[in-house]
Amino acid sequence: MHGRRSLILAASAVLLWLLGGSLVYFSVGNCSEIPRMRSNGVVTTIQQCPWTFAQSFYFSVQTGLSIGFGLLSESQNISKLYSCVHILAGSSVISGALALFAQLALARHTSFQSKEEKLLAEASEKLHADGYKGFTLSQLRGLMVTYPHYANAIIRKTYKDHVAARQMITEFKAADHQRRQAMADEILHVSVQVVEQFKCANVLTIRDIEEIDQATAPCTSRIKRAMGKHFNFILACTAFIVWIVIGLLFSVYADGNDFVTGLYYAVSTLSTAGMVAVKTVESQAHVLFTAFYALIGVPIYGLFLGMFANLLIDGYYKQQVQDTLKEKFNRAELEFLDHIADNDQQPDVNFAEFVEFQLLRLGKVDRDLIESIRKQFRNLDTDGSGRVRKAEFLHQVDFKEALASPTSSVLMNAKEGDITPLSRNLDIVEVCV
Repeated sequence: MHGRRSLILAASAVLLWLLGGSLVYFSVGNCSEIPRMRSNGVVTTIQQCPWTFAQSFYFSVQTGLSIGFGLLSESQNISKLYSCVHILAGSSVISGALALFAQLALARHTSFQSKEEKLLAEASEKLHADGYKGFTLSQLRGLMVTYPHYANAIIRKTYKDHVAARQMITEFKAADHQRRQAMADEILHVSVQVVEQFKCANVLTIRDIEEIDQATAPCTSRIKRAMGKHFNFILACTAFIVWIVIGLLFSVYADGNDFVTGLYYAVSTLSTAGMVAVKTVESQAHVLFTAFYALIGVPIYGLFLGMFANLLIDGYYKQQVQDTLKEKFNRAELEFLDHIADNDQQPDVNFAEFVEFQLLRLGKVDRDLIESIRKQFRNLDTDGSGRVRKAEFLHQVDFKEALASPTSSVLMNAKEGDITPLSRNLDIVEVCV
């Protein structure tokens, strides 16, 4: 919600800036001499005085975005002075708006649960099971009957014959509740005999089911998941290509250019190079189209470049994190780790202190954020015991909503052996989770 509000404010600032510039250029009475080439090759000039509002808006956009098509030039000194302010303000307003837009679009999904894990956690809660500890065979049977999607994964894992597996999946999907129960018993009986994972007391955890589903999914499902993972980039790429085609068609059919020149116009406009302008500024439709084409197209191009760069460096970034984790600590880092360990007056480093140290070392958080989390925990820890009752923690959000969410399932299973959901206290590591 906060990001959407910020985006609306940024878009409003850009529109106000552009319309303000249009009104200034329209009111000061600029005049321009525009060269025209006749059919016989003779170049003449026409006088455009004063500029129309459409021409003023076109000039406001192409100046503010630093495109500089060059067909219109200012004749009034007051207009030129304002352009200095307009360009400088544009550098701030446009850059800030583009940065915010890109930040919202490129923001990583920071939820610690994947979409599939959330669905499994919700299913686990409805079945009164501890999916993170592991589903028993009985609970797994209930999961398969109630949620046939997960039965498909188990069937594909159990039956190596793809034809037989597909036939079993189709039959299971079409079966009624009673028939599904019988089929689930039969499938699990075979699974226990042929799949090693099914021979444990707690057969499969949520993570195991996720991994089986991903490993055994058909090709179409894998492609769909890959597209979903990079959906924002695919959307930005599609928008960029469509916008290029729109500019190309306009230049060819409305301005009478050939294919190469039309493509040149579209790309140079979106990249703010401004190498090809419209052939006429007398046509209000032409200048308005170009103004809006640049106004919308430049952010699309910037977003596409940002997402493409993010896609390229994502793998490198993940590898850098792993390399950093494997690096030996230097003396300065060890000194800081000693400082962290002294917080609890104990000589050894516990898990919470090690997590804090590694997150700081990786640059995932800063010290101010750690201190804010620590203060939040101290406020919850009213008796100073170093632990907080779950009921007190969950009270910080909507209590009923928290109990119905996948997150509460994680909190209820933070430690093995929990019997009552709110009977145990949480330490600072579990609160951070």
